[in-house]
Amino acid sequence: MRVCVGRPLGLSFDLLVREGSHIDWDLRSEEKALEKLPWTRGRAFSFIVSSIIFLNTVWLGLETDYYDERNYVGQVDPWRIVNYTFVGFFVVELVIRIYSRSWWPFIADNWNKFDFGLVLLSLVDTFLLEQISDSAGSLSSLRVLRVLRVARVLRLLRFFKPLWLLVIGAVDAMRALLWAWVLISILIYIFAILLTRTVGFAHRGASEDVDKYFGNLLYSCFTLFQVMTLEGWPDVARAATDVEPWVWIVFVAFLLITTFSIMNMIVSVIVDSTLEAALDQKLQAMRDQEYQTSMAAVKVDEVFRRADGNGDGHITKEELMQALLKPDVRLYLREVGIDITNAEFIFDVIDYDGSGELEYKEFALGLVKARGEAKAQEVLALQCDLWRRERTLRKELQTVCVTVDSRMRSIDDSLESLRNDLQVVDNALRMRSLQLQ
Repeated sequence: MRVCVGRPLGLSFDLLVREGSHIDWDLRSEEKALEKLPWTRGRAFSFIVSSIIFLNTVWLGLETDYYDERNYVGQVDPWRIVNYTFVGFFVVELVIRIYSRSWWPFIADNWNKFDFGLVLLSLVDTFLLEQISDSAGSLSSLRVLRVLRVARVLRLLRFFKPLWLLVIGAVDAMRALLWAWVLISILIYIFAILLTRTVGFAHRGASEDVDKYFGNLLYSCFTLFQVMTLEGWPDVARAATDVEPWVWIVFVAFLLITTFSIMNMIVSVIVDSTLEAALDQKLQAMRDQEYQTSMAAVKVDEVFRRADGNGDGHITKEELMQALLKPDVRLYLREVGIDITNAEFIFDVIDYDGSGELEYKEFALGLVKARGEAKAQEVLALQCDLWRRERTLRKELQTVCVTVDSRMRSIDDSLESLRNDLQVVDNALRMRSLQLQ
């Protein structure tokens, strides 16, 4: 029996089953845990959480500009109530996700560790530092610690992939550009010594700008850093050239080396690191997809074994529907991502030849491909419908070929008979011609 789904996975299904069968049972338990509340990994839940984080970010800005706790002494503080509401939402969201995955699988994820730390910091800020601040007064050290609540904004990185890719690219670039920054520092130091000696010391007191920009080595270093960023560099250069006209050569050389060479190189490295980070994300997504497919293969294998009661290597629709009465089979199908209410429909779709039974590989490949949303099942149904039509057309073509072949043989026989008759007539005419002579 031909498998109607062809080679949809780009992988050897037997290999996936073989790999999946060696996966540690703890990982299988983790996969089951992931399905306790599957909607926590959906787009709707992520959109709600990211929207609340964004609103909290806006609220922190408004609180910074307009909130003065001295105006609410002895009164209900609406600003604190809103802050408590945000913190409460983040705590509830964290508890839901911990329950959905269970503790150890949850904490194994680095993003979850980051979220857990930020929520814990929010709790400390809201219920500990505020109480200490109220009792001890507005101590500057406590106010600095409470500023850490702005770290909640960093949670947005989890929900916006392009933003996170930029962060990864920048961090990777910092590692790669460490020596570039060292080189820039050395260049600034060398040029600062030159300008301090030739301009700052040689013309001390000549003008206020000379003393301000080149009065000592530290001033000169900061001035050159400003020049490298192109911020007000013409004013700095004119202040130096007014006392030493040839110094313009120093500024031009410094700008060519740093701003137009090294800085552009830094930008290119950051872009390259960002592209590499995007590629790594795609590769990781592919690895995750392969892992999920291997886990699905293990569970589909178990469903087939439970449904194939007589062990003949085939299952019928009746056997499948009977197996669906078992809670463990329904659990396996839910974990794979199959809606059990559509199980009969999926069976009919996969059974494209209408034989009423499915082989193991036919069942497994079809079920793995049909997992997920209804869109995937509709695509599978369309593909199998095309296979059915192809099968029907092949049969019709075979029938036409047989019919045409039969008619061609009949025509050949008729032509052969006609040829023989003509040969007889020709022979008779020849004999008649000889007799007349």
